[in-house]
Amino acid sequence: MVEYIESKIKKEKWSPAAVLGDLEQKGWPFATRICVKNLYNYIDRDLFLGISNKDLLQKKKAAKQAVRKVRKVAWNNRAGKSIEERPERVNQRQEFGHWEIDLVVGRQGSKPVILTLVERQTRKSIYVLVKNKTQKEVLQVVRRAHRRVKGDFTQV
Repeated sequence: MVEYIESKIKKEKWSPAAVLGDLEQKGWPFATRICVKNLYNYIDRDLFLGISNKDLLQKKKAAKQAVRKVRKVAWNNRAGKSIEERPERVNQRQEFGHWEIDLVVGRQGSKPVILTLVERQTRKSIYVLVKNKTQKEVLQVVRRAHRRVKGDFTQV
């Protein structure tokens, strides 16, 4: 059975599910039965010496997608500073007045959104509902929050 499965997957480029479907149609000519999930698990654990995930079309595609590079700065704000450029004293959370900002967007990018401001040292939070996530609307809300907190805004 092992040789049959390995040859169908390796030489004929069948999927594990197709191999087992073929065996089912033939009335299982082998004494041992196996389900699709177990066959994939056996391949993942290298229990088949002749085949690996590299031989499976679906697993190859998934591996390629996982290699994508993560973009650090949004495309529409390429001139902005990255978090990695933050001064060390801010990273150590010893100085009050440094705020982190983020937007919480509902499913499928629905309007409105929630703007979160978190002070890094005390972790004091401000949550504000924003009409939409345009730069103009977000800046307006940040300015309102700045007036509300008074002089406690060093950097956002």
